[in-house]
Formats: sequence, structure tokens, C-alpha cells
Amino acid sequence: MFAVIGGLQDQLSVANDKLADLDGEVRTTTATSSKNEWMAEIRKEHADVDAIQGSDPFTGWLEEQPDYIRQAVYESGTVRDMVTIIQNYKDDVGLEAPSAEETAKANAETKRQSKLEQARQVTTPSLRKPARQHRPEDGKAATMTQSEIKAFNADIQNRTPDEIAAFEARVDKAIAAGKVSPN
Repeated sequence: MFAVIGGLQDQLSVANDKLADLDGEVRTTTATSSKNEWMAEIRKEHADVDAIQGSDPFTGWLEEQPDYIRQAVYESGTVRDMVTIIQNYKDDVGLEAPSAEETAKANAETKRQSKLEQARQVTTPSLRKPARQHRPEDGKAATMTQSEIKAFNADIQNRTPDEIAAFEARVDKAIAAGKVSPN
């Protein structure tokens, strides 16, 4: 009886690890997407923001500013705050606004990045359990190892949604049959 309970605990642990891995990937993708959208809004008014942010002159200028400005940049600034701060920096150091051509290039790049991000969202695995897939040629569940599952999850970003769904179905079948081994 204890062996059965131990086996079920191992299987539950594998399933929880799998869910935690997928949840972490979704959270990372969401945070990246939000930052990309935030930067795209700033680029609409300051196409040269990428060249400015992180530069030594900007960093030096920022260190001379009051705490609330540094806090806005490093922690809690809104898009409007950042647009204003960048404009203040440009005014203080005498930088001119980018040309219409530079602005058009930056806007085109922003659109391209947005489309790439949308494509990534489509291929990001969801936490939804896929529909069970029946393999008529094999009515028995294959034995799977935890290391096999972890290796697949480590490489999940290189997998297609169909590959992910098929693998998850195999894992579910192995768990249901009690055929997940620790190694």
C-alpha cells in the first residue's frame, strides 16, 4: 500500500513540476510582452530611446536628478513619465529630436517587434490540458522517466504546439497508468 502511495506522490510531483515550468514560461512571456508594449509607446515620441537608455551620458545625467525621477525610471514610471524624463534629458544636454525618417524607421521597427511578439504569444504553450489523444496502435501507456519529461520541458520553446500536445498526452497516459519512473 505504501508503495502505491509513494508512486502516486512521485507522479503528482512530476505533474506539479511540469505545471510550474509552464507557469514560469507564461509569466516570463507576459512580462516581456508588457515591457515591449511599454517601450513601443515611448518610441512613438522618442524614436531614439534605445540609443539613450543605458548610455553613459544619460546614466550620469539621471544620477544628478532628484530621487523621485530616478525612482520613476528604475521602478514605477509610467509611459508618460518616461517620455517627459527623456524630453527633459534631451533639453538639458541639447539633443535634437530625431528626423522624420528616423521616426518612421523606429515606428516600422516597433510594428515589426509587435508582430513578432504576437507570433510568440500564439506559439506559447498554454496551461490548458490538451484533449486526450488516442493512439490506436498502442493501447498501453509507455513508461516515462522524470528526466525525459524535464528534458522535454527544458527544450519546450523549440517545440511546435502539436509536439507539446502529443507529449503532454503521453505524460498524462503514463501518469494515469502509474508508469512514470524517477530516473
